[in-house]
Amino acid sequence: MEDTASLTLGKRILYHRKRLGLTQDQLAEKMGVTAQAVSKWEHDLSCPDVTAVPRLAELFGISTDELLGVPRAAEEPRKSHVGEVVEEVIQDADESGFHLNLQDSGIWFALFLILTGVTYIAAIYLELDVWLWSVAWPSALLCLGLSSCTSHLSAFGLGASAAGLYFLLVNLGVIPSLITWPLVLGLLLILWGISMVFDRVSWRKHRKKRRPHVTVNGASFHSEDKTRRSYVNNSGYIRGDFAFCSDRITVQTEELQGGNIDMAFGSLVLDLTGCQSVVPNCRLCFDAAFGNLVIQAPSRYRIENRLDRTGGGIDVSGQPDPTPQATIWLEGEVSFGSMKIQYV
Repeated sequence: MEDTASLTLGKRILYHRKRLGLTQDQLAEKMGVTAQAVSKWEHDLSCPDVTAVPRLAELFGISTDELLGVPRAAEEPRKSHVGEVVEEVIQDADESGFHLNLQDSGIWFALFLILTGVTYIAAIYLELDVWLWSVAWPSALLCLGLSSCTSHLSAFGLGASAAGLYFLLVNLGVIPSLITWPLVLGLLLILWGISMVFDRVSWRKHRKKRRPHVTVNGASFHSEDKTRRSYVNNSGYIRGDFAFCSDRITVQTEELQGGNIDMAFGSLVLDLTGCQSVVPNCRLCFDAAFGNLVIQAPSRYRIENRLDRTGGGIDVSGQPDPTPQATIWLEGEVSFGSMKIQYV
């Protein structure tokens, strides 16, 4: 099959009809239209209805993109990561060692149990007059303070660790009692508050300011990756694809044949004042969504609207001449946006 990407839509329809050996009457019968409509398609005097394009592509045995002349994106060779994965798995399997995550609360609970058990057993064998509770709570305070210092040093963590160690040694009779428990509790509260103040100040100092933004399919609304901007004038038949941008297109042609315009999430001004003449039954097909569309036309042409509108109306500024030279038909669909027709 020849490459038809450089042809117009009408010439592609003509090519595939002849490739299948069909006449215009036969194709019209299969599509449920008149032979005159098929002739206008093939001479680029009009474009098929939006619902007719998939049926044409299916009849011709090609994709819709191929029928519309959408260029195929070059497929990038996919990189194979099988070897890397296997290597990592083998490396992990060969590694043998002890990995201790000190930020895991379960580790510190286990250390607390071990410390309490070992200390209590040692106190029994040393014949010390110690209860289990007098060993458990200082050990818990010691482990709590140490665990809070694993991610970053804090005044509360250091104070809790020191208090836990102090009361553990006092309860075991290793050192004499110099301070009381209420005093330690007050000091811990003070240290906890100081630690929280320093943490908040440090967080505000290093925090980056972020602006609220809108995303579409994971990409930023104003991301360059989403911007589409293309326009082609092929002997009076115009094609455009615009997304996430603001553009003004001035059509300069001796005779406007028709066109297809896709526009989404942006604004577009289509200026037709540079068209010297218009073919009979000229059709401009639009597929616009979530944007602002403005069509400017000279008053010698009449704009007839056949668009399917969803979520808004159409504003008309000015009026055509009493006896216009030609009529331009607007077809397709415009959804959730504003549209304005200006006669200039």
